[in-house]
Amino acid sequence: MKTGIKIVFCLTFILIGYSAFSQEHKIMESKDGKKDAMISIYPTVMNILYAGVRNPLTITSPFIPLEELEVSITDGKVTGKNGRYMVTVNTLGEKTLTVSQKKENGEAIVLSKAYFRSKKLPQVHAKFMGSGGGYIKLDSNNIGDKLVVELDDFEFDTKYKITEFSFRFERPRGGDPLIYSSKDENITTDMQYWLKKETRSAVFFFFNIKALDPLGNIQNIDPIFFFVE
Repeated sequence: MKTGIKIVFCLTFILIGYSAFSQEHKIMESKDGKKDAMISIYPTVMNILYAGVRNPLTITSPFIPLEELEVSITDGKVTGKNGRYMVTVNTLGEKTLTVSQKKENGEAIVLSKAYFRSKKLPQVHAKFMGSGGGYIKLDSNNIGDKLVVELDDFEFDTKYKITEFSFRFERPRGGDPLIYSSKDENITTDMQYWLKKETRSAVFFFFNIKALDPLGNIQNIDPIFFFVE
């Protein structure tokens, strides 16, 4: 086989169920003009990088030692080594990923470039007992113990952690509303006490919800309202 270089990008965004398809084939030319390398790129998730999270990236090469590869991206950051990387972008739009080989003399030879679209993550919502609000039936023997946040229709392994929230409970027979707060995702004892009482027609909601996103930034999450059936 000629001194060819075949780089195969397998962009795996944790969701194994996505099927890869060949994006493009390029013939690289050496300095003397000879065609000496075919680059094959196999993307998943439609060449999308999500802004604000670490996107897993795998690069394999049957002919080049993985430790010699250098990977960079426009307006972003690539961490990792030996074929396994995390790509982070914080702005939206088209991004160019560049793979180079570092020679002993310090020279970097560009092997391939791939192009991606950077998109926002889907909307993040809070949920209690699997619901994002509306009418709810409460069982005094089985009250949810946590408030969680989820992304709409998104199977990427992305975790948000609630750092604080407030709770307001309005009794059906009137009286002052009861307001409590939590410094993590847990439903406090006071909150559970009122949720376990006879609460038919009561109204309660969670507000001032704050969550830590995958990059360590605090995000404000929309309130959620419930009406007890």
